[in-house]
Amino acid sequence: MEKRNTTSGLVNLHTLLDEWGFSKPQTQTYPKMQNTGTKPLPDVEVFLSSASDAENTTNFTDVPVPVLLQIISYLNAKDIGNLGQTNAMFSSLCDDHLLWKQLLESDKLKWSEVGHATNPTGLAASHDDMTFKNIYLRCSPDTRQKEGFNILQIPRLIKSYFPQQSPKVVFFGPGLDSDTSAIVRSILDMDGSLFINRGPFPAMFPGSIGTGFTIDVKDGTSTHHMKMITMYSGTKKSRQTSPLENRTERSRLLEKSTNEEGVPEYQPASSIKQLCRSVNAFVCVVESSEQLESVSGCMEELHALLDRRWTPHTSPLLVLSCTPDPDTTRIPCVTIAEQLQLNSLVRPWKVVDAVVSDLHSLVPGIRWLIQAAQGTAT
Repeated sequence: MEKRNTTSGLVNLHTLLDEWGFSKPQTQTYPKMQNTGTKPLPDVEVFLSSASDAENTTNFTDVPVPVLLQIISYLNAKDIGNLGQTNAMFSSLCDDHLLWKQLLESDKLKWSEVGHATNPTGLAASHDDMTFKNIYLRCSPDTRQKEGFNILQIPRLIKSYFPQQSPKVVFFGPGLDSDTSAIVRSILDMDGSLFINRGPFPAMFPGSIGTGFTIDVKDGTSTHHMKMITMYSGTKKSRQTSPLENRTERSRLLEKSTNEEGVPEYQPASSIKQLCRSVNAFVCVVESSEQLESVSGCMEELHALLDRRWTPHTSPLLVLSCTPDPDTTRIPCVTIAEQLQLNSLVRPWKVVDAVVSDLHSLVPGIRWLIQAAQGTAT
């Protein structure tokens, strides 16, 4: 947006509001408009009526602050940022903390990804000095910018130039027991445009524990490699008959025990613990078109497998929030992260939206996972 002095000269407020699409103001009011005096605060419609009775033109400095804030609240984050660069008055208005709080609460439900460094709930809890505007700009995929050069990144940069071993990646989760279970078969049977199956590799432990397939992941002009291991919670028959009912209790991956306080807890079976110590990354597949309870139902399994007593804290986690097709209504990524209590994990993690019928949606998340497992993710 080109900078201009909006306070010099007279601006026809009616014309400007028509350009912005506010000729017929909605009944919704901006939450900051609290009446602290004896007179009610004006809204856009009341102000326009009074302005039209007086003059045909109105200076922006004559517009009450609550009315301006209500108008600004209709803009998106990018437009608010551009408007704040026009002059000192709008710079102050566009930094309003309630304005950005409202924007954050509404827009975060639309984000297609959230991670350990970009989760607004985690940032607000760990950084008391961060404003809602700063949290929004750091977390939103649309406004987030890559950090500038940091000397601490030099070892990571040097490491990226050397050949890396293909990380061993474990796929698990309730999404493998539901309508999104086809995601594994789709990766293995892909025609080669995105994923190439290079064939199986032998089991890492007795009982066929840790067997899987070597997969090439095409990412534009780059190709990433991983060893894909799939862990199902039960037999194919049990997964088909009751995929989500009592899933944690009947999971063959877990063993139920009782802690010193007599509270039941779950731990991976001994063979699964060995596998967790030996692999490099994890992918939890959840079906985000299901009820919220089906997502939170896998929390015990996830935290049991990723317990630092047997899984190194350097092993990253990718949560694929899957729907069968792009038209299916989904649970937001930030809600998935909250339900799975991912903020309590002391390891890199990310939740990304994915569509089973469009494997292109998987590539950015898997690219991040492989790079994070290799220590080269930025």
